[in-house]
Amino acid sequence: MHHKTKLKGFTALATGLLSATFLMASPTFADEDKFGQTIEGELQDLGTMYKVVAPNKELSRKAMVTFHSNLLETSDNKLEHVMTLTPEEVKSLKSFGFNVALDSVWAIKYTKQRMKQLQVKPAAPGEIAPKSIPGFACYPTVEETYASADTLAANYPSLATYIDIGNSWKKTTSLNGYDLKVLKITNQAVTGDKPKMFIHSAMHAREYTTATLTLEFATQLLNNYGTDADATWIIDNHEVHILFHMNPDGRKQAETGLYWRKNTNENYCSPTSSNRGADLNRNFTHSWNVTGGGGSSGNVCSAVYRGPIPASEPETMAVENYVRTLFPDRRGPNDSDAAPTDTQGLHLDIHSYSELMLWPWGHTNSVAPNGTALQTLGRKLAYWNGYEPIQSVGLYPTDGTSDSVSYGELGVPNYTYELGTAFFQDCNTYENTIKPDNLPSLEYAAKIIRAPYLTPAGPEVYGVDMDGAENQDADVGDMVALSATANDARYENQNGTEPSQNVTEAEYYIDSYPWQSGATAYAMSASDGNFNSNSEGVSATIDTTGLSEGQHMIYVRAKDATGQWGAGSAGFLTLTNTAPNVPPVARWWYRCEDLTCLFAGGRSEDVDGYIDRYYWWMKPGTSIWGAAPSITYTYDDYGVYKPFLTVRDDDGDNNRKRRKLTLAPPGSAANPTGVIEGYFEE
Repeated sequence: MHHKTKLKGFTALATGLLSATFLMASPTFADEDKFGQTIEGELQDLGTMYKVVAPNKELSRKAMVTFHSNLLETSDNKLEHVMTLTPEEVKSLKSFGFNVALDSVWAIKYTKQRMKQLQVKPAAPGEIAPKSIPGFACYPTVEETYASADTLAANYPSLATYIDIGNSWKKTTSLNGYDLKVLKITNQAVTGDKPKMFIHSAMHAREYTTATLTLEFATQLLNNYGTDADATWIIDNHEVHILFHMNPDGRKQAETGLYWRKNTNENYCSPTSSNRGADLNRNFTHSWNVTGGGGSSGNVCSAVYRGPIPASEPETMAVENYVRTLFPDRRGPNDSDAAPTDTQGLHLDIHSYSELMLWPWGHTNSVAPNGTALQTLGRKLAYWNGYEPIQSVGLYPTDGTSDSVSYGELGVPNYTYELGTAFFQDCNTYENTIKPDNLPSLEYAAKIIRAPYLTPAGPEVYGVDMDGAENQDADVGDMVALSATANDARYENQNGTEPSQNVTEAEYYIDSYPWQSGATAYAMSASDGNFNSNSEGVSATIDTTGLSEGQHMIYVRAKDATGQWGAGSAGFLTLTNTAPNVPPVARWWYRCEDLTCLFAGGRSEDVDGYIDRYYWWMKPGTSIWGAAPSITYTYDDYGVYKPFLTVRDDDGDNNRKRRKLTLAPPGSAANPTGVIEGYFEE
């Protein structure tokens, strides 16, 4: 849709702005004229800049989807944008009621920024290259990202593997390009077929926040393994695959401050133009050019050039081939064919900017056959970041996008995150807003991939704690209070309201999970006594008797009134036994008068605890509980017995003592006094 446009009359305006800006910037390099010529050429390649004011929020959001490749800047109220536009695009926006006028401010901002970056000297041979993008200390370079991923794989060899899945365009042409590498995160010691999540980022080179966020997510997962229960059960039971840089060649161009979007294929446009390359997000197979030119461009210099054929670019081909190895084909060939509700897996495409959460379809206004479930998960993923959740079609459809292979071909749900409010997002916003708002969303996504079309509709569990702590220590045999919150209403509802129901049930598991055969569920109660709300505190008491020493996973989940179980959460319970248990000692005596005998076990003892059970066997068919029971025999019971007492201590250990009891008539040789009494002690 976006075509290269010579500035014509605007060129003179831009040149004047450049001259004024150079005076303000006061560069100290002798070759400032060369920098000026470079920047002027870049502005010409970008195209004519316009200030675009939307008539309302809905149309503004749709324009940000359709004209995403044209965006340069957006105001805080999200109604005003700076875009590069062709005359046809100006006419199109005006037809929807947008106010469109030439912009003369953005070029000055760009020139100031580029002058600073062009004056940064590259590392000399033997020097250490910068570990972040110049002027943006929070964003590592491509090389630093690769090195960090290598370090994660080296530090966690049983949990992470760094896999080469293909090459960048430059790598295929021996122009010092890059391998495309995926960090696979899973506990290799836990075998079996696991549900999978695939994330790729930085497909569009100028989107600084994306690769940094996914690297942070991988680092958080691995660093928290073994200490954070949720990170641990995700890695044990699921696979997370992350391609940090899908377009590393283009990213290297963007690291210099260029607003580079496409890959760097020199066969398109010209080998030296900053408009060269193909838009990888118009190059995927399933919906390639299905709009007949409306959702992508055949102009090789356009920002949305789709490539000459589907998956023509090595980066696109590598991603398509890898995705097909992860997910089975669960969807029919027609757009109307729904994927089964038990489909596993998830594909996330991380972009910036627009603060949107998008799902298929993008190439048609029709709702996808799994549209209701896609909407539910989209609203759920947007809960933490507050982004607007919408189907990924704007004023016009787009085609050849990344959902083509995952959802379009295979039936796996696909979502696009549009992070933040700028391509070159400032580090303060990234660190204090984008990162903390989106890491929980990514973690939730990793939790639900076993049933992504079902689980998001159920109540989410969070805040699991035991005796007031997420990770609790206790002694074997202790009774531990377990609590959590189950909430069926945590959705972002700014674009429609997601239905919610009352929570009706909750349960917990010890060292097992509901999807495992033979797992034992323990019921939990509503903390207020009744399951009558869409958000409930739930609680139970864990009896640790019989559990082994060491760390135990306590996994909690909940169900709503529709019968749908939601995403679970977990905590760690670590049990210790401070010293070996000393078994109890059973001591007892008896005294009989006539045929009534009193038994007393009160002198039994447990030196490292207490006796919690007394069990007596008196005669065949007669047993009694208690510390001091009595029994009355009958004349038929005269004879010799061997009653015994069994005592159990608080650690569950037992001890038994038996002795002889002779019942004989008073005055007989066996009982001349009529009283039988005794005391037995080791």
